[in-house]
Amino acid sequence: MGDRLKDGGIATFWLPVYQLNVNEAKAVLRAFHDAFPATIIWSSSDEEWIMMGIKGAPHKIDDERIRKLWSFSSTRTDLAQIGIEVPEQWLHCS
Repeated sequence: MGDRLKDGGIATFWLPVYQLNVNEAKAVLRAFHDAFPATIIWSSSDEEWIMMGIKGAPHKIDDERIRKLWSFSSTRTDLAQIGIEVPEQWLHCS
């Protein structure tokens, strides 16, 4: 799954869990985690999840780089749709 990514490359995957039964959802999550051991999953109340995996050892992202994401309106909007409305919410995850 991650063979084409360079070390430090990021893969994302949208997972509409409401369309899957429990075993199917577990299989997708397991396969993604097997390909990307450094995986983060964001879930929302509408059961649409976002999985993000980093190839290789993850690098610590400093607080300032995370805060810069909010300077781009499209990124700010996308993050708000998955429930991350301010940088401090992300900073608690990293």
